[in-house]
Amino acid sequence: MSQSQTESWVRIKVEPAELKELMRRQDARPLRDFALYFLLLAGLACLTVALWGHWSAAIALFAYSTLYSTGAQSREHETGHGTAFRTRWPNRLFFEITSFMAVRETFLRTHSHDAHHRHTIIVERDPEIVTPAPPRMAELVMNIFMITRTLKELRHIVIHSCGGLSHRIASAAAPHCRKAPPPRRGSGLSSWRRRPGWRCIWEAGFRCCFSGRSRR
Repeated sequence: MSQSQTESWVRIKVEPAELKELMRRQDARPLRDFALYFLLLAGLACLTVALWGHWSAAIALFAYSTLYSTGAQSREHETGHGTAFRTRWPNRLFFEITSFMAVRETFLRTHSHDAHHRHTIIVERDPEIVTPAPPRMAELVMNIFMITRTLKELRHIVIHSCGGLSHRIASAAAPHCRKAPPPRRGSGLSSWRRRPGWRCIWEAGFRCCFSGRSRR
């Protein structure tokens, strides 16, 4: 890209002191954001139920679905990076919650997104290329409703719940994580408590909820 093209880009001038203040992390502000987000979701859900049977329920349902999907994915991304809260444990807690909402598993998402940042837009290395070249138009249209992406994520979750890693995740993970750890034996209750939050919910469905343990 030429220098003239680069200089034509819009650049927002922010004073260093102001930029530092904008980048300062805290706990109260994101906590208010999450509280407002869940309150809006609850309000739209109640409105959808109240209007059910009338055509206007479709508008409320569309608003609920849009807020649910876009809000969960953006918050999942920031908490996954650890940039939403200043304290570590709220980032981890809400990362688990929003990953569940977005039909993602936190262990898989962590390694997949790490590979995305290390090999951005490099074919067969970046597992999170949204629009490959040439674009698959049918897949793009289906993903307006998150159909294709959800089915792919469910496949990765099923494989991981059974003690393995899909090819995409195995390629993205660090060398020592390319193979899932062997099953652990012992108390079912203690194993349940040690496991990453919502993954137990998925694994219970496949009768493998105590089959293995993955760590970041």
